[in-house]
Amino acid sequence: MQILAFTILFFNMIPLSTSCVPDEIGALRDLKLGLEDPSRRLASWTGDDCCSWAGVGCDNRTGHVVRLDLHTRTSNYSMKLNGAFSSSTIFLKHLQYLDVSGNDFKGSSVPPFIDSFTELSYLDLSNAGFYGTVPPQIGNISGLRHVDISGNYFSDDDNGNAGWFQALSRLSPLEFLNLADCDLSIIPQSLSNDNVFRSLSFLDLSSNSFNSSIPDWVFAITSLQHLDLSGNSFQGPIPSSVGTLGSLKFLGISSIQNIVSIPSELGNLCNLKFLDLSYSPLRTELIKLERIFSGCIRNSLEYLDFSGSELSGKLPEWIGEIKNLKSLQLFRNSIYGSVPDSIGRLSHLETLHISSNLLNGTITKSLGQLSNLLSLDLSENSLHGVLSEVHFDNLTRLDFLDLSSNSLIIEIDSDWIPPFQLEYLSLGHCKIGPSFPLWLSNQNNLTYLDLSQTDISDTMPDWFWSLTSKLNYLDLSNNQILGKLPDSLVLGDGDYVQVFLNSNKFYGGVPRVPPNVARLSLSNNSLSGQIRASISDEKSILELISFSMNKLIGTIPSSFCKLRKLHYLDVSSNHLSGELPNCWNRSSEYLQGLDFSNNNFTGKFPRSICLLPSLITLHLSNNELTGELHSSLKSCINLVTLDLSFNRFNGEIPTWLAESLNNLKILSLRSNLLSGNIPPQLSKLAYLQILDLACNNLSGPIPRSFGNFTTMKNAESSLAPVLTSFINFDDHMQLGINGMDLQYKGSLSLLKTIDLSDNNLSGKIPAELADLVGLQSLNLSKNHLTGKIIEDIGNLQQLRSLDLSRNELSGEIPPSLGELTFLGLLNLSYNELLGRIPSGNQLQALPYPSIYVGNRNLCGFPLSECGSGDKTPSPTSSIGEDEVDEIEWIIAGFAPGFGVGVSVVCWVLIFHKKTRDASFKLLDSVCNSLPFVISRQSHDNKNSLT
Repeated sequence: MQILAFTILFFNMIPLSTSCVPDEIGALRDLKLGLEDPSRRLASWTGDDCCSWAGVGCDNRTGHVVRLDLHTRTSNYSMKLNGAFSSSTIFLKHLQYLDVSGNDFKGSSVPPFIDSFTELSYLDLSNAGFYGTVPPQIGNISGLRHVDISGNYFSDDDNGNAGWFQALSRLSPLEFLNLADCDLSIIPQSLSNDNVFRSLSFLDLSSNSFNSSIPDWVFAITSLQHLDLSGNSFQGPIPSSVGTLGSLKFLGISSIQNIVSIPSELGNLCNLKFLDLSYSPLRTELIKLERIFSGCIRNSLEYLDFSGSELSGKLPEWIGEIKNLKSLQLFRNSIYGSVPDSIGRLSHLETLHISSNLLNGTITKSLGQLSNLLSLDLSENSLHGVLSEVHFDNLTRLDFLDLSSNSLIIEIDSDWIPPFQLEYLSLGHCKIGPSFPLWLSNQNNLTYLDLSQTDISDTMPDWFWSLTSKLNYLDLSNNQILGKLPDSLVLGDGDYVQVFLNSNKFYGGVPRVPPNVARLSLSNNSLSGQIRASISDEKSILELISFSMNKLIGTIPSSFCKLRKLHYLDVSSNHLSGELPNCWNRSSEYLQGLDFSNNNFTGKFPRSICLLPSLITLHLSNNELTGELHSSLKSCINLVTLDLSFNRFNGEIPTWLAESLNNLKILSLRSNLLSGNIPPQLSKLAYLQILDLACNNLSGPIPRSFGNFTTMKNAESSLAPVLTSFINFDDHMQLGINGMDLQYKGSLSLLKTIDLSDNNLSGKIPAELADLVGLQSLNLSKNHLTGKIIEDIGNLQQLRSLDLSRNELSGEIPPSLGELTFLGLLNLSYNELLGRIPSGNQLQALPYPSIYVGNRNLCGFPLSECGSGDKTPSPTSSIGEDEVDEIEWIIAGFAPGFGVGVSVVCWVLIFHKKTRDASFKLLDSVCNSLPFVISRQSHDNKNSLT
C-alpha cells in the first residue's frame, strides 16, 4: 500500500498537458503563412490542438512540439511546399526532430538561428532549395546525431569552410553526415580537434567540386561504415590509410577523374561489402589488381563496380575467388578474351554486366551454373560461338538478358521450355534465324524485346501478337519476317512505348496504335492501302512516325496535324498523291522533321508548314509540286535542311532565302524549272555546306561572293547530325555525286559540296572559289563557262571530286591541279583546253583518257605524248557523248579517294541497261589503259561481268 500511495503521489506531481504551448502554435501558424501549399498538405493546421496537425509531434508530458516532419519525396513540383522558412520557428525550442527535405525554400539561407533548437538530434534539410553558406551555428547543437544538408546550393565561406567543418567535427554524438551535391569546392585538409567525428559511421562527400587531395582526417575516422567520395576532382592516390577503416562496409570512389591509383591495403577491409570505382580512370590491366583481391576483402565483398574505369586485359581467374559476390559491373572498359570458367564459381552472383568491352572469345558453359543470376548483360562486344540450352538451363531466376551486338549464334531446340520468365530480352545482331524462336511463346512477362537483325526469315507465328500485350519496347527491324500486321497493335501500358518493325516483309494496312506509343517505324515493308484517317486518338504521344518505302496510296490525313507531340514524320517513297496537308499550326511545337519525298504529290508549297516553330529539316523532293518558292518560307527560320529537288518549281531563286533562312546547312533545288541569275546573297548562309542548284534554267555568272561561304572555307568536318533527337533516324537526301544521283544517309554532316551543273551559266569561274579550302566536291559541268580554270585550284586540298566538263573553258590546265592529293574523281572533258596535262602524283593515279576527251589540243599522260612544239590531239572514240556521260564517272570511281565503292558500280551495271551497254562499248576502247583486267563475254551475253 505504501508503494501504491507513493506511485499515485509521483504521477500527480507530473503536469500532463492536453494543449499546445501558445508560442509554438503561433510559430507553426507563421510557418504555414510563409509557405505555398499546392497539395494542401497543411490543411489540417487549424484549431489549437497543434499536436494533431499533420507532420507535427508533441511530447505527451509537456505538450512541447518535439517533431516537425514536412518532407516531400517526389520530384513533382506541384507536391512541394515552397516559400520562406519563417523566423518565428525560433520559438520551437524543444524540437528534437526536424525534416523539411524535398521542398523548395526559394533560395533562402539556412536560418542562422538554427542553433536555437538546442535539443535537436535529427536534422534533414536535403534537396530543399537552400542557398548561401553552411551556418557554423549547426556545430553548437551538441546533441546532433543525424545531419543531412545534401542537394542544396551552398557556397564556400571566406575561411575555406574550416569554421563549420571544425564545428561539426566536435559533435561527439554525430553518427550521420551527408554533404553530397552541395556545390562545395573547398574542404579543409586538417582539423584541430583530436577526436574528429569520433562517432561518425556515415560520411557522404560525393558530387561536389573538391579538387585537393583527400584529407587525412577522413581516414582517421575508424568508426566509419559508409564513405562516399565519388564525383569530385580529388588529386593523387587513395592513401594506404584507407586500410585502417576496419568497420567500413560501403566505399564509393567513382567518377574521380584525377585519381592516380588504389592501394593494395584496400584488400584489408574485411567487412567491406560494396566497392564502387566506376568511371575513375585506373588505366591498368584487371589482372594487376589481384594483390588487392587476394586479401580478406574477397571474403566479404558483395558488390564490385569497375564500369568505365579504363581497365584492359583479360578477365582473370581470381574473379571467381570473390565467393560472396552478388553484383559484378565491368561494362565500358577494354577487357578482351573469353568469359572465363571461374565465373561459374560465383554461386551468389545476381548481376553480371560486362557490356561495351572488347570481349572476343566464347561464353563459358559454366555461366549456366549461376542459379541465382537475375541480370546478364554481355552486349556490345565481339563474342562468338554457339549458345545452347546448356548455357541457360539452371538460370531459373533470370529476368534480364542482353547479348546484343555480338557475333553469337543462338541454337535452341524448338521444343525447349526456358526455366526463367524474362522481362528484358535483347538479342539484336545475334544470329537466331532463319526460324522464329518458338521458346519465346512462354515468356509472358516481357516488357522489352529486341530481335533486330537476327537473320529471321520466317513467317510470324500467330501467338506472337498476344505476347506483345506487356511490351513497352519492341524491335524486330532488319529481318525478313513475313506476316500480316493486325488492325490494331496491343502493347504495354508504359508511358513511352516504342515499336520498330521496319525492314521486314510485313503486309496489310497501317495499324491503329495505342495512345501511349511514342515511336513507330514500319518503313521498308509491303504495307498497302490508305493511311487510316486517325492513326491514334487525341491523347496520342506519338513523337516519331516512319512509313517510308511501302506501297501506301491516297492522301495524308489531316489528323497528322493534330499530333501535338510529333517530332518527326517520314512517309517518303510510297505512292501517295494529292496535295500536301496544309493544316499545320504553331501548336505542333515539337515537330522537327518532315519527309514527303519520292511520292506523287501535286499542287503548291503548303504555306502552313512554316508555322511549325521547331522545323529543322524538310524534304519534298521527287514529287510534282509546282509554283514559285512562296514567301511563306521566310517563316521557316530554324530550317537546317531544305530539299525541294526534282519537282516543277519555277521562277527565280528569291534573295530573301539567304536573309530569312540563315541557319541552312543543306539547300537543294536540283532538277526544277528555276530561272534567272543565282542571287549573290546566298553566300550569307554562313553554315551552308551542301548547295545543289543543278539541272535548272539558271543563267548569268557564278557569283564571286560564293568564295565567302564560311563553313566551306573551313577544312574541318562538321560532326553534328542534323536531327539530334532521333539516333536511329539520320537525315538523308539524294545528291548528284560522282556523276550519279545517290542517296546519302547519316553522312550528310560530313559533306561539303557545290553543284551548279546542267544550267545556262556563263562567264568565268570566279577565282574566289579557291578560298573554299574545305570543299570536297565541285560540279560546274554542262554550262557555258569560259576562260581558264582558276590558277589556285590546288588550294582546295580537301577536294575529292571535280567536274568542269562540257563548258567552253580554254587555256592550259593549271599545274596546281596535280597538288590535290585526295582527288579521286576528275572530269575535264569537252572543253577547249590545250597544252600538256600537268604531272602530279594524284593525276598519275587517274589514267582514264575519257576524263580529258573532247579537248583536241591536250596531250600527255594518259593521252598521247606531246611532240616537240606540237599539240597532239586526244584519241577519238566511237562512244556517243551521252554514253560517255553515263559511264565516265563510274570508271573513275575505281580511283582512290572520294569513291562510292565497287558495290555501287556493280549495282548500276546490273540494273541500268543503257549504262551497262555503254560500259561495254567504253571498255572496248579504253581497256588497254585501265589498271585492271576485265573479261568480257560476247555481245549476246552482256549481263555477265567478271
